This record gives sequence, structure tokens and C-alpha cells, in this order.
Amino acid sequence: LAALAACSSGPRNAPTMIDVKGGSFLMGAPAGADAQQGQPQHQVTIKPFRLGETLVTFAQYDEFAKATGRPLPQDDGLGRGQNPVINIDRSDALAYIDWLNRTAGGGYRLPSEAEWEYAARAGTTTDFYWGDKPKPGMGNTRTNGGLDTFEFISLVKTFPANPWGFYDMAGDVW
Repeated sequence: LAALAACSSGPRNAPTMIDVKGGSFLMGAPAGADAQQGQPQHQVTIKPFRLGETLVTFAQYDEFAKATGRPLPQDDGLGRGQNPVINIDRSDALAYIDWLNRTAGGGYRLPSEAEWEYAARAGTTTDFYWGDKPKPGMGNTRTNGGLDTFEFISLVKTFPANPWGFYDMAGDVW
């Protein structure tokens, strides 16, 4: 994956990948928290892995769809380009990953839930990497204040990256 930028036959819009060092963290939410946050809390150890800097965008997915003759997913009138792709299912995501592996040198896969949470928390122990409450200007978290003026989705990189360089790990596609 480190040679993606040098791969002339690969996709124009290949995801930018970030190396994540392995480590341990407390996954899930404490007792009494919203059940959607995952309970009970438990210690998880993660091996090093790579994760995309942003969510997969329409521009990235559309390149794959056009190259393979797949139908373009609907954008529900919200726009394409650098918006996160919506209206795809797991089989679409796996087909996209297979295509990336064939055209961009391999090594792509879906992250595990633990890997995703580890990267989203970026070494913090709070609900969000910036604290325990939604905060205007930090993510599309339905606060609709500050930079968060988006009802459903926002362009990737609208909000600041977390300390490990990942964008839109809290919110975005509502």
C-alpha cells in the first residue's frame, strides 16, 4: 500500500492510507451509557494496520463503478464528488475492495469494529476524540452549529482530523 501513489495502472482516486500503530484500549461504553455505544467495556489489543484517511467518497466509488460497469449509487440529491458514498451495501463495499486489491497493489479490507473504534478514539478515552459531548465545528454530529450546518452529510475533510490524522470518524453520514 505504501506504493499506491506510484502505481500508474491503479485508480486515480485510490484512498490515502494511514499507518496505525498497534496498542491496547478500553473498547465500548461504561455501564449506563447508550446501548448503541457497545457494552460492556473490555480491553482490546490491536495489531498494526492501515486505514483510509477519510470515508470512501463518491469520486472514489464512482471510478470503480464506471471501470467495472456497475450502476452508480444514488446520491439522494445530496451531491457526489467528495461527499461520502451512500446507498451501497456490504456486497458493493466488498466488490470495491476486491477491485482496489486488483488495481492498486492489494492489502485492502474492511476494518474490524475494534480497529475502527481504536482509530476513531485516537488514543483518547472519551466518547469523541475531543471530549464526551458533541461540539460544533468538530464533526457532523447533529448539533447544527459552527461548521456543522449539514442536515445529512458533509464533504470529507470539512471538519478537523483527529490526532492520528483521520477525518469524519464522528458523524458525517447521518
